[in-house]
Amino acid sequence: MTDHRLRQINDAIKRQPNRALNYVLRGEYWLKQREPYLAVDDFEMALEVAMHELAASDWDYREQTVIDRARRGLRLAEQY
Repeated sequence: MTDHRLRQINDAIKRQPNRALNYVLRGEYWLKQREPYLAVDDFEMALEVAMHELAASDWDYREQTVIDRARRGLRLAEQY
């Protein structure tokens, strides 16, 4: 089942590489798999993409939520 979830997330990233939430979801997946180094890469990418989304958005609450989630994920990954 986890491999199926990872495939779904990877497909979403391929279809929408400029959507920060996809990277957050994969980072959270990697945390659950105890792969903090892979998680860090995805959370950092999520932050980069989310900052671009935030700059282009009229409604910043959604982007800010993704940014907060990515920052939380980074903190958790760094605790490993």
